[in-house]
Amino acid sequence: MGKKWVASLTSNLLERGTSQYSRAQIADEMSKLKMTGNVNRFDTTKENLTAALTLSAHIMQNAAFPESEFVQSKKMLLTQIESQKNEPQMQASIALAEHFNRY
Repeated sequence: MGKKWVASLTSNLLERGTSQYSRAQIADEMSKLKMTGNVNRFDTTKENLTAALTLSAHIMQNAAFPESEFVQSKKMLLTQIESQKNEPQMQASIALAEHFNRY
């Protein structure tokens, strides 16, 4: 299950800043391009597709992973994990994942 949380944290951090854009600028650009979703998986209009793909590629290639954003995202993720520990649905999901994960 650890890899799932690392992937989630990494995905969350991608949109937190790059060498060229701040978190707010990325959000503004995504809004201008009518992008819904995140940089990994998004919807947009046909007219904005090329620019949206260019922005998405820039974000994935130039993510800055700012330390302050990492700390904030890590705290948020740990809080989420802790809150889900006692939920029956999450416990069942974890048990099934552990059962079927052969590695």
